[in-house]
Amino acid sequence: MPKRWTWKKRSKEELSGGGGGATGSSSTNKKSQTSTSFLPAPSSASRYSGEEYITGVREKPIQTLLSALAATHPERSRIPVGNCVVHWFRGDLRVADNSALSLASQAIQEAGGRVGLVGLYVLSPQDLEAHVVSPAKLDFALRSLKILKEDLESKFGVPLWIEVVEKRKDVEGRVLKLCRQWKAGRLLVNMEYEVDELRRDAKIVKDGVGCWISARHRSGTRIISERLILPSSTRLYPPAPPGKALEGKEQAEYLASLYPAGEHAAQARLKKFIKDRVNDYHEDRNGLADNGTSMLSVHFASGTLSARQAVSAARDANALKVLNGGSKGIQSMNKPLKLRYSTIPWPETPLSESHFRAFCIGHTGYPVIDAAIRQLLKTKYMHNRARIIVASFLIKDLLIDWRRAERFFMEHLVDGDFASNNGDWGRCAGTGVNPQPYFRIFNPLRQSLKFDPRGEYIRTWVEELRDATQEGRALHAPFEVLGEEEVKKIRYVAPLVEHNVARKRCLEVYKGVQMTAEKAGMYNNNNNKQEEGGAGGASSGK
Repeated sequence: MPKRWTWKKRSKEELSGGGGGATGSSSTNKKSQTSTSFLPAPSSASRYSGEEYITGVREKPIQTLLSALAATHPERSRIPVGNCVVHWFRGDLRVADNSALSLASQAIQEAGGRVGLVGLYVLSPQDLEAHVVSPAKLDFALRSLKILKEDLESKFGVPLWIEVVEKRKDVEGRVLKLCRQWKAGRLLVNMEYEVDELRRDAKIVKDGVGCWISARHRSGTRIISERLILPSSTRLYPPAPPGKALEGKEQAEYLASLYPAGEHAAQARLKKFIKDRVNDYHEDRNGLADNGTSMLSVHFASGTLSARQAVSAARDANALKVLNGGSKGIQSMNKPLKLRYSTIPWPETPLSESHFRAFCIGHTGYPVIDAAIRQLLKTKYMHNRARIIVASFLIKDLLIDWRRAERFFMEHLVDGDFASNNGDWGRCAGTGVNPQPYFRIFNPLRQSLKFDPRGEYIRTWVEELRDATQEGRALHAPFEVLGEEEVKKIRYVAPLVEHNVARKRCLEVYKGVQMTAEKAGMYNNNNNKQEEGGAGGASSGK
């Protein structure tokens, strides 16, 4: 029998990047560690804000915008179209299936073609920081923006004006000023559902009336007409602002090869997935070493592909032409939103801080977790099943506030999407969409053996184990099977926690929170309304 592994405190060297990273380079790990600010755990203020939204004490931002649209409708309807119509591109960097752009085209045609269309894109460095946009995601968006600009100008004769506004609070004023400068009577946008964006748009709707600008929001399904005219002078293609640039030409070329930008690349990837993999998606999507997922998330996040386009393509590919039957890989489901476990006492100790640092560089001592983190640090992407395993480990095994990892993911993901990322982390923590029951705690070893049975995913990303001759459990849990001396030879790190011990601790914490919630009347069938709702967009991580 091998010697049982001794659980000991890890050295500063182990926590600072020694032992290899995504590429086996300690410098890569140190750079990643530096870029991740290791911010302290967020305050629980968002919990009280959420309760105020639910009880009606505070107006939901989505209602604020809808009220502004309704209140100003009579005045906005009387504003003439002016000399041009402006479409403000935001998270919709595409021409096809762009509802607001279609409405803009329609407005031009209704005016007899005597006015033109101008596209507008605003880049705010401060906004990128506020939303924790990763350099990889910004790089993808800018590459997609360049393709969009070329398409609009070459195919439709439509200019795309690109404006850089340093401070996010100045965006609204600058957009309205440009519209006045161009004598535009119409400003068309597609809805953005995050809290700050809803409040900003509500202000634009109200202030626009005073400027004789009718701001209109759309979320329809029409596709743009090709009758677009009136080019105008435009700004140059903008570089990434300081702090948001990639590490160099090599990384830029690497990410560009992994994630071709623009809506044409999105359509090509969608068609290939539908043709080659969608029917087996329900079986292949969890394999860590097999690329069974669509890899379309990067396009959804930047708006080069719409959800409607994907749903329509899936429905059309299904033999029954529906989404709730036929191919198991195409079937969809609905999920409710619940508010639970918002008072978990996340530890704030030197030990939990060292655990979070080790987690962020892929040095947890659990090969499948380390492989997933190192994949993220290298490719700026993580397999969907790996995201679930990693989330469960951080929340349930390490008992670290999920909002810290939510931010960490956004700092690195090329497909970082606020609603998706926030929702997934909240779900795993039991606080968000379709929350997992508190007693559902993934065993990282079992998950590793099940979804990476041959260890290909681990060998790809954990350099210390790449040439290991061990198979099965010895590869997936070297600290448990090989013993201390053998593990030292391959220079792999000790596990941060013992899963069974961590699981018991987590259950005790969650049970305590549940008892508190029951006493407060927040966890029974008579108070479902208190568990439902939101602010028109998740508030955490803003």
